[in-house]
Amino acid sequence: MNDRKGEPDASPPDTAGNSSLSASGADGGAPASAESAESRTNIVPLHEVLAEVGGLPDECRVTLAIYGDDLDPDEITHLLGVRPTRAHRQGDRPKPDSRFSFPQGAWFLERRGTAPVGPDELTNAVLDLLPTDPERWRPIWDRFDIQVCYKLHFSGWNKGFALPRELVARIAAIGALMSFDLYAYGEDEGLQDSPGPLTNPSHEPAS
Repeated sequence: MNDRKGEPDASPPDTAGNSSLSASGADGGAPASAESAESRTNIVPLHEVLAEVGGLPDECRVTLAIYGDDLDPDEITHLLGVRPTRAHRQGDRPKPDSRFSFPQGAWFLERRGTAPVGPDELTNAVLDLLPTDPERWRPIWDRFDIQVCYKLHFSGWNKGFALPRELVARIAAIGALMSFDLYAYGEDEGLQDSPGPLTNPSHEPAS
């Protein structure tokens, strides 16, 4: 018995002599089971995605663009045999009440897409609509600026793409240079500022 009446003696150790460790740590701290539960809360589950790395740009627009001060869209349509996605003459206005007027004439043929469709597929889709005969292109080379323009929208890390050498050769064969506009978004921004849904417009051969 204890010196104090009515209080039992301290519980005797169990057969392994570890009764003091069964409910608490060796240093008298929190119970071992509580420590394990607390440590588990600091472990990041393996199935949680922290970031997406690599892959194609989320959205892409590929445009064959032809520019010139005296460019007549109807002439380009006749030479290439395909109607443009859009076109204008120098001095035209985007809207009747617009104060802005275009400083050059321009003729555009465009394809748009979202991953997993890549810029290489969209480039081929544009070039497949165009003639390959150099004589059809010569009047355009001599007077106008020809470009294949890429507008790329993406979020995440390390997005990119490659163009096969055969495709680069097709671009060179029509006398075009390549230009790239990149629009990068933070993970919390999304692509809400991209210019509308990227659907594929139809292009019918001009009569």
